[in-house]
Order: sequence, then C-alpha cells, then structure tokens
Amino acid sequence: MQRALSCLIAAALLLGGLVDPPMVEPSPPAEGPLDSQAKAAHAEAPYDFVFLVSVDGLLPGLVAEHGPDVLPNFARLESGASTHNARTDADYTITLPNHTCMITGRPVKGSHGHLWTANTDPPPLATLQSHAGRAIVSIFDVAHEHDVPTALYYGKSKFSLWIKSYNSGDDEQDLTITRAALCPSIDDVTSRAIEALHDWDRGLVFLHYADTDLTGHASGWDRTVGSPYMQAVQAIDVQLGRLVDAIDADEAHRGRTAIILTTDHGGGAPFKTHLDATKAANYTIPFIVWLGNQAQRFDLYEINVETRRDPGSDRPGSAEDEAAARLQPIRNGDAGNLALSLLGLPAVPGSTINALQDLRVRPESK
Repeated sequence: MQRALSCLIAAALLLGGLVDPPMVEPSPPAEGPLDSQAKAAHAEAPYDFVFLVSVDGLLPGLVAEHGPDVLPNFARLESGASTHNARTDADYTITLPNHTCMITGRPVKGSHGHLWTANTDPPPLATLQSHAGRAIVSIFDVAHEHDVPTALYYGKSKFSLWIKSYNSGDDEQDLTITRAALCPSIDDVTSRAIEALHDWDRGLVFLHYADTDLTGHASGWDRTVGSPYMQAVQAIDVQLGRLVDAIDADEAHRGRTAIILTTDHGGGAPFKTHLDATKAANYTIPFIVWLGNQAQRFDLYEINVETRRDPGSDRPGSAEDEAAARLQPIRNGDAGNLALSLLGLPAVPGSTINALQDLRVRPESK
C-alpha cells in the first residue's frame, strides 16, 4: 500500500523539488519504526471514524460566554478535551492557507511549508504539488494508502484546489478523496457526512461549514446573542447536533467515532474582516476533541504540558522561526495528524506539525 504514496513523492521530485525533512522533530517514515507511544496508539486503533470539522471563522469561548442553552451541541462536543486559546498558522489568518495546514501538517511559509498563500479559486492547472515544486502529502493520501475511505464536503469553491491536487480519474475506489462535493448548504454538508457514516465501516471525513465566515464578512463578528453572526453559529450548532445524534444512534460506530473541531481563523479585527494576522481576535481559535459522550472536561494545554505551550495572549512564530526547544502552541495544523493517530495511522510524510502525533487528548494517554 505504501507504493502509491512513494510514487506520489517521486512524481513531485520530477517537478524539481525535494521531499524535505521536518524542521524540529521528524515524522515517522512510512515504513520505519515508530516511537513506543505512537506504536501503542496505532496498534489499538481506537476509532474507526474521524470527522475533522472546520467551522469557518469560529470565535473561541462562545459556550463559556453564552452557556449550553444557547449552544447545546457545541457544549456537547466540549465534554472532553479542548482549548479556546489555540492558534492559526503563525503568518496567515485566511481560509485556504490555514485549511491546507490542517490536511498537510505543514505551516504556510518556510522551507517546509506548503507555500499556498492565495485565498481564491485556484487557476485551472494549479495544484499544491506544482506550486510548491515538491510532494505535499495529505491526510487523504495516508488514509487512502491504508484502505480507509475519505470524504470532503465543503462550502467554498476554492477547496477545489484539494480535489485537483489529490484526485485524478473517476473510479471511486481509486480516488484519494473517495467522495467530495461543494455543498449548497450547511444542511447538505451534514447529510452527506451522515451518509458516509452509514455507508462505511471506517472513514476520515473533512467537513467545512462556511456560513459563520460568510456572515462575519457581511455583518461583522458580533458575539452578541441575536446578532447575524451568532445566528449563523447557532444554525451550525443544530447541524453538529444532527451529526452527534447520528453517531449515537449508530450501534456500529457509537463509541468508535471521534470529532475534531477547529477553525481556520477568528475574526472581527477590523469588525468585518480577519486579514490582519497580528490581531488576537483573528489568530485565537478553538480546538475541540470529542471522543464520545464523556463525563469530564480537560484543558488540552494541561494534559500536554511536556509538548505544547499555552501562549497566553502571545502570537508565537512557527518552529522554523524560533529556537527548536521552544514549545509551540496548539494550532489548527495539529488536527490532521491527530485525526490519523486516532485512526491508528501514521503521520503525514513531510509534515512538521504534530509530526510525532504526541498531542494528547485524554489524561490516561500519558
């Protein structure tokens, strides 16, 4: 199964690039030894399904501010490990670059970055690989090589970049992203996700809900209950409830399905934008991990003190810009390799964010 992934890397070499090593901590090679903690996680393969959910432009701390009566399903997801002081990419607080960090485990900039900085529909022939001139492997590649079907349901046409970068042909069995669709509504995103849950024994599904960002740009990132932005958040809360209810009702997947929820950026600095990457309102984001209906909440930084640093109000640069020993904050880019580890799969080759898959999501994993 590793042969196809090796071919992808070799093809990228023909573009004139190199498969570069990680900047701080090497990711495990595709067929090489894993550290003991990663080996144990992979052997257990505790989850058959992982939904990686991005709520575009989601502000942190909304449940704490407004309570579960306003956002009951966001509150349900926060029953496990979470933080509302995670970070976007160190240099960009815009949609497509940050989402690409999530699926590649790479920052945007630097010699190890994925290098995609545009935030519009890609040119007709553009791919992540052709733009970077080297292999830019994704979570979809890793899952596909281990016979785990994948899906991508998204609310903005610019995500077609990923389809062009990772899919060719029409046979579903041969597609790296097994199913993909630009969805006309948040309801359609959820319906397609539930369909995949019912159709597959295992799966890695990326869901993108766009309405919070679209509303923020139209009316501002207003945290007040009743504002257009909060109405959009509450509408997505309903969709999250549909998804969790479907998981709980599915005997085959109940207890073996995880949800990782984060976002590409915050917003509101200035009021209707999020372009300024130096503003805390734009770079401070939530990162939530739901492993089923849990009884106790954990702060992700408290259970990851050895490997992650709570940045407070700071905006740390990427590891390439700092001393290697300085701990990084939890970033949205941690999500991809976390999703793979929950499925018992190795990290994305060439990734540098959570490349050792050492982000803990429960205290007993120490």
